[in-house]
Amino acid sequence: MDKFDPLRSYRTIFDGTILPANNKELIFTRGATNIDMLVLHQNAQDDGGWNCHGMTQKMLDAYYMNNGSNEPGMNSMYQG
Repeated sequence: MDKFDPLRSYRTIFDGTILPANNKELIFTRGATNIDMLVLHQNAQDDGGWNCHGMTQKMLDAYYMNNGSNEPGMNSMYQG
């Protein structure tokens, strides 16, 4: 039995290795059949996308910026 690799599991959500329809870990997604369609659905209309998915502030706050800081405008209710 292979050892579970959390980094690999997390990475497959975003790199197209596994289709969203086959990933039971996904909670907020549109089960697009390929990564190009997923990007098209999520990109803003100004960038040629359809802007079908709106991230909530709480979802955005779950991730840090590249430099490790919080997203500017983070809701103080969720800080810490």
